[in-house]
Amino acid sequence: EQGARLWSTYLGGDSTDIPTNLAIDINDNIVVVGYTKSSNNIATPGSYKDTVSPFYDAFIVKYDT
Repeated sequence: EQGARLWSTYLGGDSTDIPTNLAIDINDNIVVVGYTKSSNNIATPGSYKDTVSPFYDAFIVKYDT
């Protein structure tokens, strides 16, 4: 599915998600970085760390194009 989230850390919960930069990888996928205060529903399975600190934390997400 075009525009589908391929993987992420700390993105998509019920609080603030603030993107700060984006890039296009060599396969034309979109990679976004930023910071978040969300504490639930924030990481794809198998992520390095699937819980966020009580303060803002950085996120990275990759979307299919």
